[in-house]
Amino acid sequence: GAYSVYLSLVGILAIIASFKYELAIILPKSDKESINVFFLSSIINFSFCAVLFLGILIFKKHLLKFLNLSDEYSYYLYFVPLGIFFYNLYQCINNWLTRQKKFFALSVNKFVRRGGEGLFQVIFKYLKIPQGIILGDIIGHISNLISGFYQASKSGFSISNFSISKIKY
Repeated sequence: GAYSVYLSLVGILAIIASFKYELAIILPKSDKESINVFFLSSIINFSFCAVLFLGILIFKKHLLKFLNLSDEYSYYLYFVPLGIFFYNLYQCINNWLTRQKKFFALSVNKFVRRGGEGLFQVIFKYLKIPQGIILGDIIGHISNLISGFYQASKSGFSISNFSISKIKY
């Protein structure tokens, strides 16, 4: 049940975490502009998740009561900002790869994510780590990000195109 609450919170809050700027990565005419939209979305996402984490630290007791979670599952709340951040970063990479028409890379990334997630959830189950299902989800996201950044770098994604002035524009 607590994992279901975690997934619900991540699913709902991920929609607003980057103000859906990750969808705009596909639109610009040049790749340089698109990369700056990628970074803008990532910065907004990180800022949202940092504020959310602080809110959880400050209002944890109220959130637990509102979500009807017992204190023994309170640590699940701390994983929510991390899950949101990784999920939205993954969406940014997917939209970059879609822009580049790298559909095979998208399927490889999905396979890596689900494979890593499932493998570690099973390992954590046998190690009797109670939060293993959430840790497996986070590890799946990290696996996907590693694979995604590798695939994106092969398709022309470069941090050197990052520009604060372009982001402000």
